[in-house]
Amino acid sequence: MSKSRLIASAKFAVGTEVRVITGVTLPDLPDIPMGNWAGTISEVFADQTPIAYEIKWNRRTLDEMPSLYRKRSERDGYEWDRVWLKEDELELDKGEAGPMEQPTEIVTRPLAMDEQEDRIRATFNLTSDDPLPDVDCETLSVYYQYLVDQLALPFQARYVPDDGRFRGKPCSVTVRSLYDFDDYEAEESYGLIGVGLYQDKRIEFPIRDIDVKRNDPNRQLLEDYKCWMAYSG
Repeated sequence: MSKSRLIASAKFAVGTEVRVITGVTLPDLPDIPMGNWAGTISEVFADQTPIAYEIKWNRRTLDEMPSLYRKRSERDGYEWDRVWLKEDELELDKGEAGPMEQPTEIVTRPLAMDEQEDRIRATFNLTSDDPLPDVDCETLSVYYQYLVDQLALPFQARYVPDDGRFRGKPCSVTVRSLYDFDDYEAEESYGLIGVGLYQDKRIEFPIRDIDVKRNDPNRQLLEDYKCWMAYSG
């Protein structure tokens, strides 16, 4: 069957105003009911069974949706101003402004410490519903204290300077400490600074720019920190 005939077989067309049937939830958000949330059909997926639709929420829905819905959407990389639902989960919006369903019992997923982003959330005492925080002086201060408490020092690392006489040359450095966070003006682009030795001389370097061997006990801590820096950057 041609695409145009498939679309013609759909119950709703692009531009139709619809609302969600009472009791409908998304598979990933079972504790957030969406009944009477309303919007406009922006795309028809008629080749799916059952037929599915992209709905852009209207202004009332955007204003009254629970903040948790936005937080979880941002956490999981979804757009909170639209949704994809099946045909049997929708009905025509005839203008009656019934109350939008709201959560009555929130179930927050426990942090999974085998997942990198959840380990980062744990660093900031966040829940699984929270997006990762941006890198700024305040969050760098929190991560500084966490690494000071957790890193096994000293340790060996590989560092490739991007300036100075050793620019571009891999160096094997002994990481001895982190530069005291209160003693320097942290730059978000560089993040936390390590202090170590290279050929018996003191050297300073961004922690995000060092690598350790796979079996190093500090590897996961450093990889999580670098993931956070890259995520926010």
